[in-house]
Amino acid sequence: MSIFSFGKWNSGDTVGRWAGGIALFALAVAIASLCATYTVFSPTYDEPNHVAAGMEWLDKGTYHYEFQHPPLARIAVALGPYLAGLRAQSIWDASKEGNAVLGSRPPYVRNLKWARLGTLPFFLLACAVVYAWGKRWFGQKTGAAALVIFSCMPPVLGHAGLATTDVAVMAMVAAFLYQLLRWVEQPDWRRTVLLGLAAGGAFATKFSSFLFLPACAVAAAAYLFWTRRQRPDSCSGALRRRQLAAACALCFVVLWATYRFHVSPVSQLRGTHPGVDMYVSDARLRNAVYAVLEFPLPLSEISSGFNELANHAKVGHESYLYGEFRTRGWWYFFPLMVALKTPLGFLALALMGFAALPPKSRTTHWQRYLTALFPVVMLAVCMPSRINLGIRHVLVIYPMLAIVAGDLLVRRMENGGRSRILVMALAAWGVVGSAAAHPDYLAYFNEIAARSPERIRTDSDLDWGQDWYRLAARLRALRVKSVSVGCFCNFEPSMLNLPPYGDLPRDAPVAGYVAISANLLEMEHAKDGAYGWLRKFQPLERVGKSIFLYHIPDGAP
Repeated sequence: MSIFSFGKWNSGDTVGRWAGGIALFALAVAIASLCATYTVFSPTYDEPNHVAAGMEWLDKGTYHYEFQHPPLARIAVALGPYLAGLRAQSIWDASKEGNAVLGSRPPYVRNLKWARLGTLPFFLLACAVVYAWGKRWFGQKTGAAALVIFSCMPPVLGHAGLATTDVAVMAMVAAFLYQLLRWVEQPDWRRTVLLGLAAGGAFATKFSSFLFLPACAVAAAAYLFWTRRQRPDSCSGALRRRQLAAACALCFVVLWATYRFHVSPVSQLRGTHPGVDMYVSDARLRNAVYAVLEFPLPLSEISSGFNELANHAKVGHESYLYGEFRTRGWWYFFPLMVALKTPLGFLALALMGFAALPPKSRTTHWQRYLTALFPVVMLAVCMPSRINLGIRHVLVIYPMLAIVAGDLLVRRMENGGRSRILVMALAAWGVVGSAAAHPDYLAYFNEIAARSPERIRTDSDLDWGQDWYRLAARLRALRVKSVSVGCFCNFEPSMLNLPPYGDLPRDAPVAGYVAISANLLEMEHAKDGAYGWLRKFQPLERVGKSIFLYHIPDGAP
C-alpha cells in the first residue's frame, strides 16, 4: 500500500476517513502556498550562491564554489534553470555568478522560480516520511494529523519556497532516521540498501548531517542497550555487522557519485610542503608523508569542506539577538528560535506530547521513544555552535515534533473529555496562525515576538532580502522619484526596477525617501552604531516584513 493511501482506518470510522482527506487537503494547500511564493519574493541571500555551484556541476562537470556545502541540493536547485537553457557564466564570485546565471536569459523572475522548484521534491519527501513514520509506529490517524501539522509549519514552508539546502537536509535526515528504525526492527538486505541510500543522500545535502546522523544513531543504540530492547533472534550479530558494512559502502558510493567520482590529492602542493618540513626532519619519513598528501583520493572535497567549516567556526559569524551583536553566538540560541518561530499551538501540542509519553513498558513501541529522543539530540548537538544563522539550521527537528504533536492530538481526541476541546483549540490556533502568515512564512514569529520581531532577531529569521520586489512595486505606486537604499541582499538593486537610487549613508543624514533592511537597521546599529541618525525618525510604513520605508523632511537633523 502506498504511504499516501488514506483508506478506511476502521470499518465505519467516519472520523478517520475525514482526517485522511483533511491531511491531503492540508498538503495541497501547503504546496499551493509554496508555489504562490515562488514569484512573490526577491532572491534571498544564499540562493545565488547555490545556483552558481549547482550550475557549475551541471554545465562544466566541476565543483569549486564554496566547499562548505555538498552538491546534491545545489544540483537540484540548478536543474530547472539548466533545463530551461541557462548556462554557467564563469564569474569567480559565487553570488555574482548565480545572479548572472539567473539573469542570462530574461525574465529573471521565471528563472528564479525554476530554481526554487528544485526544493519542492525535498519538501514532498519530508511530508511522505512524516506520514509514513506516524502511520507505522503511532497509527494512521497520527500519520494524518502529523502531516497536517508539519505542512502548516511556517519555518518549513518559508524555507521550502527557497533555492537553498536547508529543507533538503531536513528531508534526507528524516528519511535516514526512518530507514534506521525500520532496519533495526527488521534488518534484512532490502532495508540495508535503503539505509545506505538514505545516509548517502543525507551526507550529500549538507555537512550538518555529519553531525546529526551519528549523534542520533549513537543515541538510539544507547537507548536500546539501556532498555534491553530489540534483540531479535532472527538476525545474528555477524549478519548485522555485514549489513552495516554494506550500508556504509553504499553510502560512500552515493556520496562520491555526487562529486562525479572525482579524485584529487589532499594537498595541492607539489614537491615541497612547508607545514610537513616544520615537524618532520627525517628525509625518508618526509617523503612518505609527501606521497600520502599527493596521492589522488576520492572525496577530498569533504576534507576541504570541513576545513572551511572549521575556519568559519573559529572566526564565528555575525549575529544579532535581543539588541546584542556577537560573532560567537549564544548557547541558548536554537531553543529560543524554536520557541519564537514555531506556532504556539503546535509547540504546546509537541511539549504536551513529550510530557504524555507513557512510562517505559514492553507493550509500548520503542520507536515512539526514539521519535521523541531524536529532536532533543539534534537540538542539543547544535547548541554549542558558534554559527547562529537561524531556525533553518534546526529544521531537522520539525518532522519528529509534528509526529509527537500529532500523536498527542489523536490520543486526546480519542479519549474525549475536556482535553479534547483543549487540543482541538491548540491545533486550530496553529493552523490559523500559519494561514495568517501567508505568504511571509520566512519572517514568521509567533505571538511572543510578533509585535517587533526586528528588535529580537534579524538575518534569515526575518530579513534575507526577500522583500525588495515589494519595495519596488510600492515605490512605483507612491510615484517616488528617487530613493536612498540600505539593502541587505546578495544582488544588485538595479535588478529591481527601482526609481533612481543611491546608497544610504551609514552616518550622514539624507532627506527624501529612505528604504532600509531590518538587518542593517538593527544588527549593523548594534554592531557599530551605524544608521543611528535614522533611528530618530518614525518609518512611514513597513514593506513586507523586512524593509522600513521613511520619508525624511528637508533640513531634518
